[in-house]
Amino acid sequence: MSLCTYKVETSSVGKRLDQFLAEAIGTSRAQTQKFIKTDRVHFMPCKIEANTDIPSLCSTTSLSPSYHVRLGDLFAFDQHALTTTEETLTPYPMALEILFEDADIIVLNKPAGLVVHPGAGTREPALVQGLLAYTKGQLSNCGDPIRPGIVHRLDKDTSGVMVVAKTNTAHQRLAQQFAVHTLLRQYTAFCWGKLSPLSGEMITQIGRHPVNRQKRIVLPAGGKRAHTVYCTQQVFMHPIASEIQCELKTGRTHQVRVHLSNARCPVIGDPLYTRKRSVGITKNPILQDIFAFPRQALHATTLGFTHPTTNQEVLFTSPLPADLLHLKACLEMLACA
Repeated sequence: MSLCTYKVETSSVGKRLDQFLAEAIGTSRAQTQKFIKTDRVHFMPCKIEANTDIPSLCSTTSLSPSYHVRLGDLFAFDQHALTTTEETLTPYPMALEILFEDADIIVLNKPAGLVVHPGAGTREPALVQGLLAYTKGQLSNCGDPIRPGIVHRLDKDTSGVMVVAKTNTAHQRLAQQFAVHTLLRQYTAFCWGKLSPLSGEMITQIGRHPVNRQKRIVLPAGGKRAHTVYCTQQVFMHPIASEIQCELKTGRTHQVRVHLSNARCPVIGDPLYTRKRSVGITKNPILQDIFAFPRQALHATTLGFTHPTTNQEVLFTSPLPADLLHLKACLEMLACA
């Protein structure tokens, strides 16, 4: 039996077990609850196993997803049991832009238009299938069975740098960094309008939209804390639009898109959070190009973290792709039109 283990550190004390494990292994809350309720998660109480790296299953006990974890608690499950699923992934060869690779991780530049992993109603090839083909299946398997190697994700139409785990140890250590938000994650966004002030931070609570379950909104209470630090890099004519650098201090779904939309400066081309603009309202060909931009103008430019094996601080960057460079050129040309 091969076990993945997760130990509760100070930053996670008091969290619900389903929340702690979902963050630690990079899976969904619902999937984690299923693991717990079907006795796939084993519990080594802190008084018994606080100083043990490898758990003994003789000390397991039944668990509830609502259990509040304590410092030193150790949880484990059999990684092979978790890969037993009716859903299967077929490797799918595709071109991958690899920025860095070693025995533990792959850092790559994800293009816009590519989903990271399969989802409900999604039949198109996913990045994870390309990674399976590229690595010949050598990806971590201690997380969600249909997301081997995936520690975090980018939205389908967001481009940029992301890291993938090849080993279970790397997966667990990276997932912990994402859970406690110790990584450096910076995005470049092109948004309508101008933020006031030009630099600052947005700290809100974000939760699901009550009607459109695909959307997130800023809530007066409840939801999850979301913290974004932003700095305006450039303001384009009128001001019709801005280039913004956003640094994530938390990692909520659609965080940058929601925060900019809430500030009335939605990301250009965002199908969920931007009011659709008609190309026909202007005869200016430059504006027509901008209005017709086909995806959210959002790019993950920088990812910095502690390497899970060497413990060295590493930093990776991804330049703006061609479509965003074209968009920026169009915005700059408006001033000369």
